[in-house]
Amino acid sequence: MLLLAACSPVHVVRSNQARTYADLSIHGERRMEIVPAGSTHGHFQTVTLAPVLLMPEVAATLSPGVGDRLKAAVSSQLQRQIDRRLGWSGAGRPGTGLLLLARITSVKEVSVGLNIATSVLMGPVSKGQLSLEIEAIDAGTGRQVALLLLADEADMRDIRKSYTPDGHAKALAGRFAIEAVEFVAPMVRSRQLPGGRNCRALHPSSQASSEPRLQEREGVGSSNCK
Repeated sequence: MLLLAACSPVHVVRSNQARTYADLSIHGERRMEIVPAGSTHGHFQTVTLAPVLLMPEVAATLSPGVGDRLKAAVSSQLQRQIDRRLGWSGAGRPGTGLLLLARITSVKEVSVGLNIATSVLMGPVSKGQLSLEIEAIDAGTGRQVALLLLADEADMRDIRKSYTPDGHAKALAGRFAIEAVEFVAPMVRSRQLPGGRNCRALHPSSQASSEPRLQEREGVGSSNCK
């Protein structure tokens, strides 16, 4: 079975709500970024995820319930990666908090009816898309310290999710969460463990025991402790 779709443009979409887009570097049509300055590396002790924002013009185009489900998916996937890779957020010293603002800036739903109709002969042909903007803010000063814009469409990995309107977008949210947390990770201070060891990636063992293929790809199950 193949995932065949007429190619449609995929490109990042700005929310126009970030503090600034100056110095935004372009990495093709599907990724743009303002890289964290070297002076911010290891500066932040805690990471807090703000409620995910779905841009109103995007919400108006979505089927009932899709917007809320996508916001929940983006939020849960980002928080999951924060917990796994950076340690749980908590009370830090004043001025050492990193605030992440996530904005859903574009969504293309799957055409469920079309995919059902074409599955017998050639497989699903309609692919969903997602564009996301992640802004990192110094919670102490309100200053932007990094910005990441991502966009993509479904591929063969998502073929089983081709029969719900938001299946592909939710799958992309999971991959974007990995990229986003990897992007901000250098700014987060390693946590001190008993015995003087440092650990940047802490996560619940109950999560580490699931999804073995994902663990291998992400390095989950390895604490990166020294």
